[in-house]
Amino acid sequence: MPGRRTHKRNNHPADFAAPPLNTISTGYPFHVSQLQQMLYPGAVQNGMFQYVSQTPPVRYVFTQRNYSSAFGNVPVDHPQGNRTTFSSRNQMDRMRHESSRGMIVNQNPFQEQNSVPVTAVANSKVSICNEEGVWTKKNLYAMVKAFVDDPNAEEMSFPPTLSAAERHMVHEIALNFNLHHRSAGCKSERVLTLKKIGSIKNQEKDREIAALNGDRVKTIDGYQGAQRLPDEYIKSRMNEISLLLGPFLRKMYSQLKATAAKPLRNRHLVVVQPGLKKAPQGNAQNQRYRELQEFRRSLPSYKRRDEIINALKQNNVLIVSGDTGCGKTTQIPQILYDSEVFQKDLEIICTQPRRISALSVAQRVAEERGETCGNSCGYIIRFDNMTSPSTKIVYMTTGILLRRLHTDPQLNGVSCIIVDEVHERDVETDFCLLLLRDRLIEQQRNNQLYKNHVKVVVMSATVQIEKVASYFVCVCGGKAPPIISIPGTLFPVEECFLEEALKWTHLPPSAVPAISMLANVSEKKSKNHNSEDGNDSSIFEKIKATVFGETDNDPEVLVPYDLIFKLISYIHASSHDLSESILVFLPGWASISRVNTMIQRSPIARELSVLQLHSSLTAAEQQRVFYRPPKRFRKIVLSTNIAEASVTIDDIVYVIDSCLTKGTSYDARGNTSVLKATFISKANGMQRRGRAGRCRAGVCVHLLPRSAYEKLPEFLLPEIMRSSLEDVCLQVKALKPDEVCAKVLSRAMDPPPADSTEHAVRFLKDMGAFTSEKEQMTNLGRALSKLPIHPLLGKMLLAAACLGVLEPVVTIAAYLSGKSPFIKPLPHQKNAMRNAVQSIDNGLLSDHLSVMKLFDEWKKSNCSADYAMQNFADQTVLRSMDRIRKQLLRLVKDSSLLRKVEDPMRMASRHSSNLGLIRLVALWSLYPRIASVEYRANRNRKRPEIFCWDNKVAQCAMGSALAFKNRDDFRDRAFVFYHERMYLEANLTVFDASAVTPVEVALCLREFALRPLTDVPPAFLTDDESKMAPAFPFVLEREEEAKDLAVLFFDGDKKLYVTSLPVGLLLRDVRECMDYYLALSIKEVRADLFPEDLIRVLAYVVGYPFSDEVSAIDNNTSDKPVVTYGEEESLEPTTIDCGSAQLNDISGDEDDAPEIFMEDFEDLQMTEEEIQRAITVFGELAILNRQGGLRLLGAFEKGVQLRQVEADLIRGPEGDFVSEEREQKLRDEDAKKSDECDDEEDEDDDIIIAKAGELDIDDNEY
Repeated sequence: MPGRRTHKRNNHPADFAAPPLNTISTGYPFHVSQLQQMLYPGAVQNGMFQYVSQTPPVRYVFTQRNYSSAFGNVPVDHPQGNRTTFSSRNQMDRMRHESSRGMIVNQNPFQEQNSVPVTAVANSKVSICNEEGVWTKKNLYAMVKAFVDDPNAEEMSFPPTLSAAERHMVHEIALNFNLHHRSAGCKSERVLTLKKIGSIKNQEKDREIAALNGDRVKTIDGYQGAQRLPDEYIKSRMNEISLLLGPFLRKMYSQLKATAAKPLRNRHLVVVQPGLKKAPQGNAQNQRYRELQEFRRSLPSYKRRDEIINALKQNNVLIVSGDTGCGKTTQIPQILYDSEVFQKDLEIICTQPRRISALSVAQRVAEERGETCGNSCGYIIRFDNMTSPSTKIVYMTTGILLRRLHTDPQLNGVSCIIVDEVHERDVETDFCLLLLRDRLIEQQRNNQLYKNHVKVVVMSATVQIEKVASYFVCVCGGKAPPIISIPGTLFPVEECFLEEALKWTHLPPSAVPAISMLANVSEKKSKNHNSEDGNDSSIFEKIKATVFGETDNDPEVLVPYDLIFKLISYIHASSHDLSESILVFLPGWASISRVNTMIQRSPIARELSVLQLHSSLTAAEQQRVFYRPPKRFRKIVLSTNIAEASVTIDDIVYVIDSCLTKGTSYDARGNTSVLKATFISKANGMQRRGRAGRCRAGVCVHLLPRSAYEKLPEFLLPEIMRSSLEDVCLQVKALKPDEVCAKVLSRAMDPPPADSTEHAVRFLKDMGAFTSEKEQMTNLGRALSKLPIHPLLGKMLLAAACLGVLEPVVTIAAYLSGKSPFIKPLPHQKNAMRNAVQSIDNGLLSDHLSVMKLFDEWKKSNCSADYAMQNFADQTVLRSMDRIRKQLLRLVKDSSLLRKVEDPMRMASRHSSNLGLIRLVALWSLYPRIASVEYRANRNRKRPEIFCWDNKVAQCAMGSALAFKNRDDFRDRAFVFYHERMYLEANLTVFDASAVTPVEVALCLREFALRPLTDVPPAFLTDDESKMAPAFPFVLEREEEAKDLAVLFFDGDKKLYVTSLPVGLLLRDVRECMDYYLALSIKEVRADLFPEDLIRVLAYVVGYPFSDEVSAIDNNTSDKPVVTYGEEESLEPTTIDCGSAQLNDISGDEDDAPEIFMEDFEDLQMTEEEIQRAITVFGELAILNRQGGLRLLGAFEKGVQLRQVEADLIRGPEGDFVSEEREQKLRDEDAKKSDECDDEEDEDDDIIIAKAGELDIDDNEY
């Protein structure tokens, strides 16, 4: 076993302690010395950390050297840090470690002027920072993000004081922000510079310009030279595949040409969500009805009914600002319906942001009207329609309204739309307001085009009302719409804070982990927003706010579990009335489960009825929170923010508010997400407080100090500003097909960042929903817009039905639409859980297939909780998956996709036991979320590195089946596809991943091009700049000739693979057939149009041929485990009569395969007009885009020709003349290259930090 490797540095002399980081474009210097003061002494002043002052602080002392010429003079203010204590055991080790960076001297009054004190803190993460130096990856990430977020900064330089490991971290972070990053200089003068590149379009143009100039600009930092395609299995099956494929190729060409001559005909996917055929019968008891009518008349909203009616008669828009408890959600729709302001046969729609709100409010209104839900009042939520022909008051989620606009853009039969809970500012609500405002404007301009004139009522809590009113000025004749403010009827609610909670429970402040975030709130509150002042202080404050203003810790870690449990116990002991229930707001499902477990294991569990409330539960399970608890029990409701609005639980008296919310924040510049723990806003706190006191006086305990609570923001940033917009942009094009997405979204109340829209549109182009040039919707995009799920999952369902693997893929889609069924293990359970996951995976290296197998075995065990526990799975999540799975199956079954099939479910799932087809469908659906698996070139390191397709360095989640796998495990699987990615502790992590081969990826790419090896310039065949080695090195064998080989280009030149010309052509043809017949099936909305024998071809190509027992094939590895899944019998695929050819008597020799030439089928004999018509009908088919992936190669070749012409002109008739200017330019370029050192120095050594006795080096990794 190799010994521990440590990083050695030379002492870097300096004339000051910490040089700055320059921001060239603004002239604002980023000072390392300032950041040191910020990280430690500033933190002490803010009370974030506690120090132990025992021994004098250790100081760095550097000898004098002048860096001012490179970085400028920096005045250094010496922070007076508190002293720190080293344990006697580790003190000398730490002193020796620090001495590698500079001389250590004791504190004395004659200390050198340029010394900088090093302070240590009790926090474990920051202590690591002290041992390594100033920087941690988290700090460096924050610094780079601050630079990226500064619109005035274009370039930033890090000083030479960074270690090689620190520079390596900056390089990785720069990749993830799409920055140009370069280290220049040698040894003690090595400087790392970051530059902003620009938009995606600008980057593509820059690469083409560079190619014209003879330079190949790398698109990913992985190896981009030519590699050998692992295709031995395909070579052994060439004859069988070719014979099966031939008829489909000929049919495809003839149909394409015929389609171009036919008139355009579009079919649309019809998704049916039927309601009740007739109104349900049932009347409420007279006594209950009278009580409810008396209660209605007591509500403030009911008392203002005349004012509401008159305002809406005179205006198209009305804004209602109502406090919690005023009854606006239940009463205003009834008031408008009963007042006969609108025709009785027209609907009044009221939108809700959550399903539980729409369901519970509709049931309450139906009860108030003395009816059963589904009569005059009903609801529509995803997968549940409780309306009938008699229903005229409809509560629905905002998403359902958006999808109704697809089929009925005129909103026929609708008189009024009420948008409720606008203050929450979720994405769909903001988009809905945009569409309604556009409708009102168009309605005023073209009055005669609309049969019924829709009116809009916007309802919100008493926040941001002025902003909402100003948004609708343009539809009210230039004046603000009327605003009706309605007070609430809450009983008095006493607000208590952390001080009281700690006093009641006798716990110290350290029992609240989120206390460390309090200083951040203060920093955000006092942050200087004027970034144009141009002084050093404003930049420093900006960096400081960036580094400490955001917390990306796991929200579940910040929950004060002990305090919450003891508060519940204290309230239960103090309150003698068991009917006084307790509502606890927690950030997520994991924290709900943990608090529930703590209660169940306590003695008071026998006196409490604990209920959970979150989005993963069924409607019936969610409804339980509204029922009274059993006698002699107190009800405890553990809820996420789902209970904040429009949910009234009558018996809630006590509210415990953790003041935390769990959210995924989208970073538009980096096109990544971050899981953040954030404090709620005051508006959220007001809503949570309002859950108490609905029926009697109540108490709300906010688990923050009173002073900190007062400093919370008034409201959070609108969700449209911090979310990815793929689904929104898809809806935009479905509803506004003639406008570009950016233009439509610019009309939102708060327009999203331009980068968010650009990334979303590019994503939809890559997945085939939009055309690449004009941003037009394809047939696939139109179909996906009709499905009430994310576009990726909708694409998965469509492909699964065509390839006959619907049931297992629906299981995967149900898993991806919710939470992972695997629990987060305790520290002592990690190894056992890892073994359980690996046992289920069985070498497949697939999270998707692992969860599918787990679910199937759980169902076979009769949904056993013991089975789930043994495999570290959550029984509740598995039940949720089962429910969603049934809903998705019903969605596909009831759609028009299977309308021509007698036995839809059997036909759509006939190949459910073929793992290769299942994985291929998942890969095709989740593209472009793929990544390459890379290995270091100059090390014998077996652990792979993952580079996402947009050139971001990532790692697999700790619970993934791919985690901790080495090169031998991956074998020929050189790619990974995944469902989502996000930053966890400054590390980009991919979730729900599977490993696949280059052959599988070739079938699913957006661009796939093929060229003979002899036609490819050497610059594209090698990659001398990369630090990565080829996974499958290409060397021309003795028996091979270059003219017989082809180069496969993956998405431009991101990856290049060399294979024989017949294999390359075969792969291209299989890909084009698969692409065409999927497009045909989606265009005609018929899954049965995908040929059965083409499915057999795909099974051959991916290595899972049809057989009695579906097994993975690997001709080269006899000990590879045979994987068998499922018990369903695969239907015997039909065969095509190929004359005298016998498929069962085929030689495995490639030489016996049919001879194929490069020019075969190259000429489609279609005019440009016919090709454009075919694109309009089918979308951008692979066969119509064969040269799309060769743009860079074409630019390179064109540049070679232009330079040859230029050289001929310069050479003249003598052939030996070169201008002095050109010669000098060449000399200057050579000198510049010689001045720059290779970036490899940044990564020469691995730095391993571990405590004594804890170092464990894995032989498999090094």
